[in-house]
Amino acid sequence: MSRVLITGTLLLTALALPACDRIFPKRQAAESAAPVAEAAPPAEPALAERPAVTVSTSDVDWTAARADYAAQPAPDPENVQVAGAGDPPPVPLLLPGGDTVSAASGAVTYQPLKDGYFANIPGAAYNIVINGTNRVADSSEAASPRSDAYRFETTSTGALVAFSKYNVDYLIEFECNEVSASGTCIEEADAMRIAQDMVLAGVR
Repeated sequence: MSRVLITGTLLLTALALPACDRIFPKRQAAESAAPVAEAAPPAEPALAERPAVTVSTSDVDWTAARADYAAQPAPDPENVQVAGAGDPPPVPLLLPGGDTVSAASGAVTYQPLKDGYFANIPGAAYNIVINGTNRVADSSEAASPRSDAYRFETTSTGALVAFSKYNVDYLIEFECNEVSASGTCIEEADAMRIAQDMVLAGVR
């Protein structure tokens, strides 16, 4: 009888081993499938420092401006509405010539600023917005020198002409109210003519 018991025990042990093999491999597979912690993302490179910007004002060449003002016909003050009348202009006051002003749909408005001025001339096809300033924004890098050349550029709202005179930067913007078949309200030749025909309306 003991032989039967021994044989039965061996048989149960033999049957149990395959069952263990079926259970423990699953456990090991589950452990091996455990998520692995992701590596930390690499540190972002340090951004280069932007050069320090300093703001100053340039010395206006009033001597040249006064000489040009004296050599031209006297401007018509009735065509210009001046805010802060009586105060000398911060920079030489350049405005379009009489023909351009006469074609305006309203009076020219002029507003002096701390370092320049702003002027607006309303029109049917376009408005003319003029900014003059001797403000200089410089950085540790070499600043672009002022240029006396007239530079024309189209914009999303019309066009502009930029130039420098008397050590002052001037920007003339043409803001379209109507667009012609050519897709613009002013041609480059007309914009350049208006800019080059600007006259002095005030100096110190």
